[in-house]
Amino acid sequence: MQVMRTFSHREFGHLGEATLAVEKGKWTLDGQALPDASVEYLMGFALQSLQDAYAGAKSQEAASAAFDAKRKRLIEGAIGRTAGPAEEPHVRFIRQMVRNALSPDNKARYEQTDAKDRNKFLMGLFTGLPTTRRDRLDAQARTAHEASLAAKAATEFELTI
Repeated sequence: MQVMRTFSHREFGHLGEATLAVEKGKWTLDGQALPDASVEYLMGFALQSLQDAYAGAKSQEAASAAFDAKRKRLIEGAIGRTAGPAEEPHVRFIRQMVRNALSPDNKARYEQTDAKDRNKFLMGLFTGLPTTRRDRLDAQARTAHEASLAAKAATEFELTI
């Protein structure tokens, strides 16, 4: 089975094509074999990531480069999270707490830091704290993460009205 899709930017026009093919095996969801129509739908949805890559492009060159780069990463298997251990879920709370506590000098440094490096900047400040302060902040972040999970769970219930 294969799904072919043509990609065009609304302003810059044609960017390319992609064909996603599955040659053998069945796809399953929760142990249930999926019919071909479902597999085809999911394959089309997977190709959406190529369109998402260039959606905010400001020029033909930027759109083409984003499309080509995403396509290359997919083909090479270099897509998704970076190599290394997964980040613990409470770490985003650590970064937010550090960001909320930035001094005017560090806030200026943060704002001058490239967006892709800001998390690293915040974690550098965190790891530079004395151990007792770092441990206390880590514990508070874990508590905040657990509270966010509890709040989410409290709003998830089945209701028929």
